[in-house]
Amino acid sequence: MRVTSFSQTTNAIAYIEQQSATLAQVQNQVSTGIRVNQPSDDPVAFAQISQVKATSARLTTYTQNISTATSTLNNSVSTLTNVNNLLVQAQQLAQEGADASTNSTQTNRAALATQVNSLINQALSDANSQPDGRSLYAGTATGTVPFTVATTNANGEPETIAYNGTAQSASVITGENQTVNTRYAGNTVFQQSGADVFQALVGLRDNLENTSLSSNQLSAALNQSITQLTAARGAINDVTGKQSADLSTLQTLTNTISTTQTATQDQLSTLQSTDYASAVVQLQAQQTQLQAIYASTAQLLQPGFLSFIQTATA
Repeated sequence: MRVTSFSQTTNAIAYIEQQSATLAQVQNQVSTGIRVNQPSDDPVAFAQISQVKATSARLTTYTQNISTATSTLNNSVSTLTNVNNLLVQAQQLAQEGADASTNSTQTNRAALATQVNSLINQALSDANSQPDGRSLYAGTATGTVPFTVATTNANGEPETIAYNGTAQSASVITGENQTVNTRYAGNTVFQQSGADVFQALVGLRDNLENTSLSSNQLSAALNQSITQLTAARGAINDVTGKQSADLSTLQTLTNTISTTQTATQDQLSTLQSTDYASAVVQLQAQQTQLQAIYASTAQLLQPGFLSFIQTATA
């Protein structure tokens, strides 16, 4: 088969273009520091890079979720600590009211009842906390005010408290098959059976305001209130303990994910980054090879046409 000068020229130009493209690819790897930009650069490595990037993205999401959960739980623990403290104050008021030396007059009882009313309002405010604009204790109904006064007594004071949130706590994903509850259903925190914060406080106030009770009867009623307040404190402290434990777990997860993310980034760098020593050797080889092709092609082409090809493929 006879090879014409035209076909020789065509083949030479095609080969020069191919080698120029390879040279440009190596030059890009050296200039950008990235060896694999697209599947054609290295199909196997590109697939691995895609998997590693997906893993890194998941770890980033977990980290963001953990940060949000940590902030929410810290706010809750702080709020519940306040509630526990006000229940302690209520117990102290109950103990003072049960003391015959201080509960002898209705004036003294009324003063104590006024303080308890203040604690009721404070507890209601804490239970409706929205430190980030969303309720801590409405479960998944984060835009809802979880607790409202359902009924009042003859004096217009809170008598019963209604829960308006959901029964399901809000949670976030913190890892593969791992979640943590962040915004609890408020009725499981403040209105547990036999340990109802609001009922305990309202009962204490009502006992102090009950003018029909003798000193001894009042002391007995207030001692019962102290028992109810102790139970309410126990419920609050149980939730506080659970959330504190979750915070500790989240810190451990943060450390683990940070270590894993570092390893993932190292793996990504290994797969994706340019090996400069190897790339420079390859670059020099490609340049040398291309110059050799130009030299051999010069024998087939007119000098002016070869100069045009060199300019076009540079």
